[in-house]
Amino acid sequence: VNSPDFDSAVALCLDYLTQINVRTIFVPWRRDPHPDHRAAFQLISRAKKTHHKIIEYPIWLYELAESVDAPLKREVSAFRLDINSVVETKRRAIGAHVSQITGLIDDDPDGFRLSEQMLANFAAPFEVYFEEIQ
Repeated sequence: VNSPDFDSAVALCLDYLTQINVRTIFVPWRRDPHPDHRAAFQLISRAKKTHHKIIEYPIWLYELAESVDAPLKREVSAFRLDINSVVETKRRAIGAHVSQITGLIDDDPDGFRLSEQMLANFAAPFEVYFEEIQ
């Protein structure tokens, strides 16, 4: 976000969104504790136009967030999407990311592995999304 290339990335993103005529954009929760996820939200929020609907989804919110990262009552409305019919496919997709669920990467002191609790969150038969209250 504080990179000299960020404005160029915003312009490229806006061009792409315009070309493919996007109406709805899914992006990580704006205050997700992961810096890349926050940057993705900033990119989309700067590139979007008024006709774009932004739907945010929490990733690390339940495991690493502090209270200031949580959604505010008048900020967004939350909803659940039933994914029971595809939850096993989702579990297999997450399982394919061995660098995030095993000790495959062992030379990065800042590296991480998805915890059992985090994996349990992803195994729920629903997903939670946030839509900004206008």
